[in-house]
Amino acid sequence: MYLKKIEIYGFKSFADKIELEFDEGVTAVVGPNGSGKSNIADAVRWVLGEQSAKNLRGSKMEDVIFAGTEKRKPLGYAEVSLVIDNSLGELPIEYNEVRITRRVFRSGESEFYINKSLCRLKDIHQLFMDTGLGKEGYSIVGQGKIDEILSASSEDRRYIFEEAAGIVKYKARKIEAEKKLSRTEQNLLRINDIIKELENQIDPLSTQSKKAKEFIKFKELLKEKELALFVHKMEQLKETQKKIQVNKNAVQEEIKKQEKIIEEKEENSNKLKIQLKQIEDNINCYQKSLYNLSSESEKNRSEIELLNNKIENLLENRKRVIKEFDDTNKEICQYKMDKEAKERDLKKITSDVEKLSNTLLQEKERLNTLKNTLIDKETNVEKKRQEKLEFMNCLSELKSDLNGIQIMRTNIKNQIQQLNFQYSQKKKKMIDKKNILKNEIHNKDLKDQQIQELEDIKKNLSYKFNTKNLQIQTLEKKVKNKYNEIQSKQSRKKILIEMENEYDGYYKSVKNLMLERNKNNFLKNIIYGVVAEVIQVPTKYAVAIERALGSSAQNIIVKDEYSAQECIRILNKNKWGRATFLPLNIIKGNKIINELNIFKEIKGYIGIASDLIQYDSDFTQIIEQLLGRVIIVEKMEDGIYLSRKLNHRFKIVTLQGDVFNPGGSIIGGSNSYKNNGLIERQNEIEILSRELDSLIIEYNDLLKKNEILKNHKKELEDKGKELLDRIKNKQFEKLNIENSIKQIKNEIEELEKEITKIQNEVIEFETELDTLIKKEKFTQEKINDINKTIIKIDDQINKSDYLNKDEKENIEKLNNKITQLEIELATNQQKQTEIYHQILKLNKRIKNSQNIITEKKDTIECCEIELKKNSKTIEQKKNSLEKRLYKKSELEKQIKIFSITKEEIKKQIESCEEELNQFNKQLIVSNNALHKIEIQLNKVEMQMDTLENNIYEDYKLNYYSALGYKKKIENISKINSEIQYYKDEIQKLGNVNIDSIQEYERISERYQFLLKQRDDLNIAKKSLNQIIDEIMITMENQFKEEFNIIKKEFNNVFQKLFQGGYAKIYLTDPKDSLNCGIEIEVQPPGKKLQNLSLLSGGERALTAVALLFAILKVRPTPFCILDEIEAALDDANVYRYANFLKEFSKNTQFIAITHRKGTMEYADILYGITMEEQGVSKLVSVKLSEFVS
Repeated sequence: MYLKKIEIYGFKSFADKIELEFDEGVTAVVGPNGSGKSNIADAVRWVLGEQSAKNLRGSKMEDVIFAGTEKRKPLGYAEVSLVIDNSLGELPIEYNEVRITRRVFRSGESEFYINKSLCRLKDIHQLFMDTGLGKEGYSIVGQGKIDEILSASSEDRRYIFEEAAGIVKYKARKIEAEKKLSRTEQNLLRINDIIKELENQIDPLSTQSKKAKEFIKFKELLKEKELALFVHKMEQLKETQKKIQVNKNAVQEEIKKQEKIIEEKEENSNKLKIQLKQIEDNINCYQKSLYNLSSESEKNRSEIELLNNKIENLLENRKRVIKEFDDTNKEICQYKMDKEAKERDLKKITSDVEKLSNTLLQEKERLNTLKNTLIDKETNVEKKRQEKLEFMNCLSELKSDLNGIQIMRTNIKNQIQQLNFQYSQKKKKMIDKKNILKNEIHNKDLKDQQIQELEDIKKNLSYKFNTKNLQIQTLEKKVKNKYNEIQSKQSRKKILIEMENEYDGYYKSVKNLMLERNKNNFLKNIIYGVVAEVIQVPTKYAVAIERALGSSAQNIIVKDEYSAQECIRILNKNKWGRATFLPLNIIKGNKIINELNIFKEIKGYIGIASDLIQYDSDFTQIIEQLLGRVIIVEKMEDGIYLSRKLNHRFKIVTLQGDVFNPGGSIIGGSNSYKNNGLIERQNEIEILSRELDSLIIEYNDLLKKNEILKNHKKELEDKGKELLDRIKNKQFEKLNIENSIKQIKNEIEELEKEITKIQNEVIEFETELDTLIKKEKFTQEKINDINKTIIKIDDQINKSDYLNKDEKENIEKLNNKITQLEIELATNQQKQTEIYHQILKLNKRIKNSQNIITEKKDTIECCEIELKKNSKTIEQKKNSLEKRLYKKSELEKQIKIFSITKEEIKKQIESCEEELNQFNKQLIVSNNALHKIEIQLNKVEMQMDTLENNIYEDYKLNYYSALGYKKKIENISKINSEIQYYKDEIQKLGNVNIDSIQEYERISERYQFLLKQRDDLNIAKKSLNQIIDEIMITMENQFKEEFNIIKKEFNNVFQKLFQGGYAKIYLTDPKDSLNCGIEIEVQPPGKKLQNLSLLSGGERALTAVALLFAILKVRPTPFCILDEIEAALDDANVYRYANFLKEFSKNTQFIAITHRKGTMEYADILYGITMEEQGVSKLVSVKLSEFVS
């Protein structure tokens, strides 16, 4: 990547468009003073984003536009373009050639372009970030800027190193991430406030919504079932009505014919009927007596027969019970015999188990004894083997030691000879160093005295500065806290005002109507507002008034009843739901007056609710109607007492919101959520407004105090810097002396240590030589003793292994025997348990049988008693029956006589009335049939009317409208049970707010959306914190790594440019490498280490050039513009500087604006800037490489 071309038009002195084309290598721009050479460097800096007119040598940005001359008019705009080759893709843009353009107009408007596409300044900064290019980078070094690198404070010179280290893009990302984090935290604060407010509404709305949905579901199902049943019943009734009407018409015709015949026959039959009736009366009287006797006789016979059957049953039952009694006795005997046999078996098994257990125990003890004996013997053998191994290891070590001793003895003799020669050389050198040390110590004492005087002054200033700094930090912390508090309260207030304006928390009907009122001037004139809006409630009474009003807080106050009618019309039209209206001309107050004196004497009484709030006098009647009979008291106990005293006639509310209703019901307890909070919300807005006004005043006061403290701190800081420079100069001088003293002392100490060390080493080597001879002899003797001991241990191990073989076989046999015994013992124990359980079952059976015998004895005794009782009753019944049979025979004789007489009369009238009777019967049948038909018809019609009225009353539908719900019904009882079920469910739901469904869906949807947004913001916050941490780690690691490389290269380049000397850069606080300052120390050849301010102008310029080349070596920039940076150098240094330019031009393209011949000689292309016309720069170019070739 390199700079191909610069196009300039209207920038400063370039009135005409010029193009400077560049190639790789060094390009020099020359010309007389004032010709406009430096304007080229300013043009590049400007197009790369320079925003400071001062840095462009102007007072305002319009100064860069050509201002005109005596012969030329001013131009309207200035434009500069850079064309950069990007064929290697080093810039993050998909073009092989990149054109960066900046244009500014006299109106102040500024435009930036990348490849002729409009862009932002930020896009250009990001494009060149960490390439070294840019307005603050090290690619453009202007007049005087080279010296600023050294003159700037250690903190101010950081930017050039950060650019070189490639961390500027990370720093920009960090700042951007911190801004995003701040915005995210503000958004979180606002969203949390909104969510909190919505949570107060969503729970009650959720309950109401679920209730309303259930109501609608059950109501719809009920409607479908009832209408289907209605249509089915109506169709059945209509079919029945039609059939009945046909039958009715036929019966009426038949009746008319029969009535005519009967009238003729009735007169003939009346006389005979009178005679017959007298006889029948007599017969009926006797027959009734006869019937009574027959009934009583039959009853006696039935009772006797029943008692005989009962006696037979008792005899059979007694016989059966006696048999069962004998069978049960036999069972008991059998159970007892079985039990005795099982007890004998149990005794035998128990004895066998005890014997086996004892035998098993003895065998286990014997096995343990054998095992312990074997373990002891094997342990002894193992110890012998271990002992042998240790002796063998020891033998190997001794042989190795013997070989080492012999080698060391030879080496020590050679070393003693060398040490004696070194001792004589070191002694002579130490005497010379001590003489030089005395002179340096005297010079250091003089410098210490001078520094101490300056340090005392600095200490006093530092104390004052730290005090001011601490005050500023404390104050800034207060300012920040106060600002956060203001932001939090402003956010909360804004949310509450938005909710108030949007009528959040109101019923859907009220909310929509009030929002419509705000847009409709007609509604504004007839609607005065909701009750909650027209009253002002002190904070202390807010909860009590809220509970006292309840849903009445959302009642709408209107001008008159016609206004209410218009509002209801709007509600119906838009299907917004229902609302309660309070016409101002109708509502009359109903305030407590007579009992006021009683209330005032009662402890805890506060006042009548309508007296505790403020409102417009126009609304007095409405407020007194709603709150005029509501008493406010301190606490629950006061409410209980006052309610009893007033005999539960008034509504009483405590400050905590507990309510005592007229009649005695009490509402109270804690709420998991706030109520609608309409009044409390208004109060909170007022409180927040007052608090914000106070906080803003406090915040401004803190800002003024902070500004005053900062000015005082700046004054102290300036004095401190001046004093620090003086101390640094003295410390540099002292440091040179101390370094010299320290170096000499170190050299003397080293010599003394080396001499002492040589003496000690000679003595040690001689002592060690004697020791080695003795050690060699002792080691040989020890090797012989160990060989003998190893042979003895081998014999003992072989003997023990042979003896232990027999004992292992005995243990194996005993183990098998024990296993067999354990199996046999377990088998016997299982049998023992089974027999024991069988005996328990037999005992239970015996007990049950004995209980049965007792029951059977009782049953037999009861049978005997019942038999005796029934036999006696049978005798009494037989005597009564004989008497009744005699009376019956007498009555039958009398009836027979009257019956003969009756038959004779009957025969006389039968022939007369036979036909009449026949027609009468037919007429009666016909009339009855007609009557039944009429009843049936009326009943059907009534049923139809009732059904239709009920359906119209419930659903405003008639039969024909309901035909759409017609369904085939097979089981009517099932449909009826379903209808009753839905009615019961609806009844259970109680009062239902239908509007709550849509309101809950709206609030819930908003709540879920905000929750998702909050989660997203929390994730973003966490991600941003993580990104900042990662950026900090990356920046720190990369900066340290690149800084160390620059540090090394700076020293190398410095030594080449100065042909010797020493230079270094270091961090003032290595623990805080990303924020601390960067110090530069140089020591030109032949001079002591000194402060940068003491260097000559040429030394300072050459030092800055060395630093620039060191940075370019570590991180080459694509091109570098140098504006007369070698002006302060002599000719020799200019040539060295130019030589470096040529060397570095392999990786970096250089554009050098210069007056120096040495620089021009090394240039590949030479551009000349002249002013043929006064005030207008012109361009002349020469390619020197073509002339050379």
